[in-house]
Amino acid sequence: MCMAEIWIAGFYYSGYQVLAGRHGWFPNEMAFLLYYVLFGLPAIAFLTAALAPTAGERMLKGFDRAARLSARETLAAILCASALSFFLITLVRYGILKDAAISDDEHAYAFMGQLFATGRIYVPSLPSALRPFLDNQFIINDGKMYGMYFPGHPAALALGEPLGLMRWIPTASATLTVSLAFGVARRLFGLRSGLLTLPLLLVSPYFLFPSATLLAHSTAAVLLMTFLYAVLRLHETPNSLRWWVVAGLAISWATLTRPFSSPFFAAPWLIWLAGDLWHR
Repeated sequence: MCMAEIWIAGFYYSGYQVLAGRHGWFPNEMAFLLYYVLFGLPAIAFLTAALAPTAGERMLKGFDRAARLSARETLAAILCASALSFFLITLVRYGILKDAAISDDEHAYAFMGQLFATGRIYVPSLPSALRPFLDNQFIINDGKMYGMYFPGHPAALALGEPLGLMRWIPTASATLTVSLAFGVARRLFGLRSGLLTLPLLLVSPYFLFPSATLLAHSTAAVLLMTFLYAVLRLHETPNSLRWWVVAGLAISWATLTRPFSSPFFAAPWLIWLAGDLWHR
């Protein structure tokens, strides 16, 4: 394990390389994932082994009882989980991240969102002598200033800008994702799995931390969950025009947010839905 730690730490020494235009994970991102494999997975295994003898049976019984919850109790669980996710994301944003941007990406997204909110996609650059003071690696500044990213996430941020709520859009998107994830899990695996989805989201740092920033993860998540929920509803009622429209709009907006990830996420579900409809 010590040798693995030394090897992983070596990834950080490549931070001075210019990797612009590279596809895939950067060395620092790879190091983060490998650290999770090295320390996170064993920690989960040890925690499971420690809890299994004492709490395992009670947890299984509680999981079985979840299938007998009434509609009102289920709704209460969803609302409580949504409210708790809003609180935890806000706590991460102010308590850990100090409501500060963690990368230049956020500045670019905020700039694009503010532009879109005014009905523009660019503004004229400042005179040449002053341009370097506003340079950002993710903002084009060659006579016109505009962001280099796809417009899906900035368009979502622009919805909150007129009310001064742009920074709350990711939090609201993540909160809505909680109920959508429950709906997807319940339709795929049943009520118990839907309820189990709620606490799993609340303890996931990959869900909480990105949602506390202005990065595009929360927007992509809520759009992809909306698309998947609509696909599952179409599986049940294929003649529903409403769900066809919802699925189309959600995956289109998601593709404009994360153009590489969204089509790969959607493809197997679309193939499954097409096969299902073909055999009816």
